Amino acid sequence: MDSTESALFLASMEDVVPLKGERRVPTSVDREEEVRRYQAAKRLQAIGLLNHDVSCITPVDSQAELSFRKPGIQGQVFKLFRQGKYPVDAQLSLKGVGLQLAKERLYDFIENAKGMGFRNVSVVHGTGINNKPFPALVKSSVAQWLKSLDGVLAYHSAPQFLGGVGVTLVMLVKSDEARLVSRETNHKGVKIR
Repeated sequence: MDSTESALFLASMEDVVPLKGERRVPTSVDREEEVRRYQAAKRLQAIGLLNHDVSCITPVDSQAELSFRKPGIQGQVFKLFRQGKYPVDAQLSLKGVGLQLAKERLYDFIENAKGMGFRNVSVVHGTGINNKPFPALVKSSVAQWLKSLDGVLAYHSAPQFLGGVGVTLVMLVKSDEARLVSRETNHKGVKIR
């Protein structure tokens, strides 16, 4: 700025008075609102990543057995899981629900289950024999979505006594508290199991 511009600026700012006021410290309400907005944005982004475009969903036969496990899941643990030997902590029904609502409900259900420290949950999707545009549309979508959801370690179609191929059992990651209990319980030298 040259001297004329500087003088013009100072002249125009002559009657401006600084604001008097206390410096505002964010309250816990502001922090809670900030956390709520962050979680809502995170939810929308995660749900957006779950594809519900029918052309991108790999069709699964309505009577097919679903099975998936991430590396690191022990064979014996997975065997007991798929046999329904572990208790189911919660269940979600997606029968008669459209794909958009189904993916939102599935995401919310898995997030809530993780938050509550649940290890094994089930998702009722039905066999979908009469689904359009192809049979087992919701079942096919659930199989695809579960693979991409954070915290899902494995899933398998339920044994007949828990609903058969119309229900999928889902194994979730351990909560931090459950990891600590396991670490303390299984620590070498501990006499109490």
